[in-house]
Amino acid sequence: MRRKSVLPLVGLFLVLGFHHVISESPLPNNGECGFSSDDKDLCALYCYRSMKLGLAYIIELKEKIKILEENHSDSQLSKAVENLQSKIDQQNTQIANINEFITNSVRQKEVEEKAKSQTEIDNLKRIVEQLKENFENVQRLAAKDKEESLAEQSNRNREIENLKENLATQKSDLDEAIKDLESKKKEFEEYQTKEKNSNNKIGELNSKISSLEKNSQKEMDEKAKSQTEIDNLKRIVEQLKENFENVQRLAAKDKEESLAEQRNREIENLKEKLATQKSDLVKAFKDLESKHNELKEYQAKEKNSSNKIGELNSKMLSLKKKLEESETQLTDSNHLVKKHSLQLNQTKEYLIECREKLPKPNCKGISSGIHEVEIPRIVPTSVLCEGDIEGGGWIVIHKRFDGSVDFRRTWSEYRNGFGNKEGEFFIGLDNLHRITNSQTYELYVQLGFHNGTFLFASYDHFRIGNETTKYKLESLGEFRGTAYDAMKINLNQAFSSFDQDNAQLINGYCTEWYGAWWHNDCGLIHLNGKYFNREDYDCSSMSWWNCMSLKSFQMLIRPK
Repeated sequence: MRRKSVLPLVGLFLVLGFHHVISESPLPNNGECGFSSDDKDLCALYCYRSMKLGLAYIIELKEKIKILEENHSDSQLSKAVENLQSKIDQQNTQIANINEFITNSVRQKEVEEKAKSQTEIDNLKRIVEQLKENFENVQRLAAKDKEESLAEQSNRNREIENLKENLATQKSDLDEAIKDLESKKKEFEEYQTKEKNSNNKIGELNSKISSLEKNSQKEMDEKAKSQTEIDNLKRIVEQLKENFENVQRLAAKDKEESLAEQRNREIENLKEKLATQKSDLVKAFKDLESKHNELKEYQAKEKNSSNKIGELNSKMLSLKKKLEESETQLTDSNHLVKKHSLQLNQTKEYLIECREKLPKPNCKGISSGIHEVEIPRIVPTSVLCEGDIEGGGWIVIHKRFDGSVDFRRTWSEYRNGFGNKEGEFFIGLDNLHRITNSQTYELYVQLGFHNGTFLFASYDHFRIGNETTKYKLESLGEFRGTAYDAMKINLNQAFSSFDQDNAQLINGYCTEWYGAWWHNDCGLIHLNGKYFNREDYDCSSMSWWNCMSLKSFQMLIRPK
């Protein structure tokens, strides 16, 4: 029963404790709690402190309740209720104050937010107006840029045309510059010769100047020596004057002292000394006059030397100035030479590159291998060149060496050519006709035997006809070689293949037995016969004249 009467009091204490916590907790200034993101930390701090105080007050109430349960009485409960009621009234008053404060804070915040929003709206309106104005300016600038772009495109086209004209002008200027460069080169060589001569002359002048300086120094030494002698003579004259004065004084004194004889002897001695000194003085004066004349001559020479040195210095300055001007011109010429040399090297490299890309007119000067050549009346074509036999420059037209290609072919195949230029092949009768009729060609046939020996047959004017003539062997020219002249019986014969036998036959079908060739009654040459990989005496084999099988052969032609 007692516990039930206490429970309402406990609830009342909890409520009062909560109000007490709120009333005891310091409120934030200026209504900051819950109104802006900047005040979240203050609100969190406020709530945390309130909860902390509430928990502490609840603990305190529990302790008070525990004490009341142990020691309560009716009078104490009445007093406790009265105290609680007064505290409730105080808390209600504080709550009313808090509500009023919150209401005022909210209103003030709304007013501030509204004013701030209106300010932001005004700012946004101004920004929108500025953006509209900027957009209109951009549109005007875009239109202007479009017009300027069209004008600039037109200017660019004109500039391109001008550049083309300038390029043509620069090309002609380059040609003129090359000519000027050659002229400058000659002038430079002449200048080098003149400069060499000038250097020699300057060396001679320097030698002369050195010689003059030495003479001048010598004359100056002589002048100093003469001046010393003059000074000595002056001192002697002064001494003589002093002696003469002494003689006069002594003579006067002797007269006064009546010592005439003694003084006379002294006078005679002095006279003799005076005469001697006089003669010495006369001689000294003569020497002095001679030295004076020599000094005048030296001064004249020195003056002439000074004039010559002045002239030489003037010439040297002039030559030095010319040399500096020449060096400046040489430097300019060197810059120009370097510039044109660079342009010439670039042009040379470009021409070399172009020349390397262009087909060669023939195999002359080309190493052995497959190359693109441009033969008259034939489009540029790849041919096998031979550069190691008798000076090179050969075009290989027919080659066999291992039996990898079957040479029993039709007329059209022999006309067009077949095989592989890196192996066994035939260039074709049509190509052979075009080549040999473009200019004079010589023929070289190299024959290789199974025993390792080689022979050759050469003709200095090889030519065949066109298909209308059945590619007749029209010319061979003079023969030379180590093999037998076996082709002479084929001259003026038409070419034959197994499907078109044009041979002048006596005994059957030559091509069936001996292969395609310019047969004359089957003849002596069977180079398109069967390939034997051994030495054998068989006229159906690939052979030349005596039916002995060959290991290899190649037919070469080149312009004479």
